[in-house]
Amino acid sequence: MAPKLPNSVEELRTAGNVSFRNGQFCEAATYYSLALRLMLERGASDPKEESVLYSNRAACHLKDGNCRDCIKDCTAALSLMPFSIKPLLRRASAYEALEKYALAYVDYKTVLQVDGSVLSALEGVNRMTKALMDSMGPDWRLKVPSVPLVPASLQKKWNPLSSEHHKETAKSKSKQISGGSDGLWAASCVEAPALLQGPGRVTSSEGGAGRQASLRLVSFYSGQGPAF
Repeated sequence: MAPKLPNSVEELRTAGNVSFRNGQFCEAATYYSLALRLMLERGASDPKEESVLYSNRAACHLKDGNCRDCIKDCTAALSLMPFSIKPLLRRASAYEALEKYALAYVDYKTVLQVDGSVLSALEGVNRMTKALMDSMGPDWRLKVPSVPLVPASLQKKWNPLSSEHHKETAKSKSKQISGGSDGLWAASCVEAPALLQGPGRVTSSEGGAGRQASLRLVSFYSGQGPAF
């Protein structure tokens, strides 16, 4: 007899989180989808919970290399809870993997308005600045979409001690990896996403640029795991 499925949104989300931790991303996405469907059927109105479920499912898509569905779910999450850091980071990573550098730049910059100490966003802005300079030239800032203004009420106050802690943590993780200069993503991910064929999926056969972009899917795992 098949095991009984959880029958509450909280239980389904918890089951999804467990599957995600175990690397079963497709199964986790199914649990999150069931939770979203249950909320719809019951007419439950909880924007925060719904946003978390969309964001968590987006993390599953990102880990599976399904960038387009990741972007869709992140956008849905942000429509419910604007300026949430995790869906912004996940969408930025997906845009970056698809080489949509201008859109990735906007999301990374938006994150920094909310919390200027998020190192994954700082690193992302640096990468996107270089990519946009190379592709658009020195006047690239005139060609990218404007960065939305984050309300002051949603901005975290800058804490120099917290910022220094993040820097030391990043340095410590980097030192744990022997060989290679791209230790940041390697130290912080659980495993690289499966690079599957299909619309919106990054494949390992797309050449050097595509492979480098796909590796950046897991460039900083702290922003890509579920919001447990």
